[in-house]
Amino acid sequence: MRVQAVAVIGYLKREEAVPALRAAARDEVLAVRRAAISALVFSSAAGAVETIVGGLQDPEWLVRESAAEAVGSTQGSVDTRPLLQALDDAYWQVRLKAVRSLGLLECGDAAGRIAESLRHPEPNLRKEAAAALGRLARPETRADLERSAADPDADVRKNVHLALARIEAAWLKANLDGEHQNDA
Repeated sequence: MRVQAVAVIGYLKREEAVPALRAAARDEVLAVRRAAISALVFSSAAGAVETIVGGLQDPEWLVRESAAEAVGSTQGSVDTRPLLQALDDAYWQVRLKAVRSLGLLECGDAAGRIAESLRHPEPNLRKEAAAALGRLARPETRADLERSAADPDADVRKNVHLALARIEAAWLKANLDGEHQNDA
């Protein structure tokens, strides 16, 4: 019942509900904590983002996974250091959501750490790492991506090729923009 109540409160997206959602994020029941973390995504109120990020330290991996996913959708500014720490989580599912969120937040400083996930045994994590690197389009990750171009998983290879294309497109755009500025 509490899980459903938390979900409805989040669905209504009422800022005055943020204190109750923050309290629910500390509930003894795992499902309530997960629902509260996910429900807080709508808010930029003081403490909402901090509560979501705090979920990355929860003892239950399912809550950490929800928090890692929610951070990428938050409305406020985010300290990405806890997400970087989540890249070392014992559960690949938490790592996957952290990689995705770092890409969505366009955290270019994380590109090297994200590239490490290209070597993980779990293909879903490798696929998400390639997609995140594509969003970031950082040239320094080209060599890591090229090493993954022959990955045994077709989805990973597809995302690697898209990422390499985005890096190339960003490079071309930067050079064309530079030429146009010199012409002016």
